[in-house]
Amino acid sequence: MYRARQTDTEQNRPHYADPISCPVLAVGAQAYLGDAVSQQLVQVARDVRSIVIPASGHNIAWENPAALAQAYLDFFAAG
Repeated sequence: MYRARQTDTEQNRPHYADPISCPVLAVGAQAYLGDAVSQQLVQVARDVRSIVIPASGHNIAWENPAALAQAYLDFFAAG
């Protein structure tokens, strides 16, 4: 997978010219990626809404399911 990064970058570059227009929820974990998720998504989307889930790492859904569920509910309720 790591060998394909350069190829992936070149193949995806044309898509950066036409960013996603719908709201996008960027979910990071306090102990894994954090704000890096939103920093990546702002390159391809216009309306990025970011949240970092506390007390979580690589598997947010297992480590803090209540906070993740609330983040989804808030995102979809906001429209």
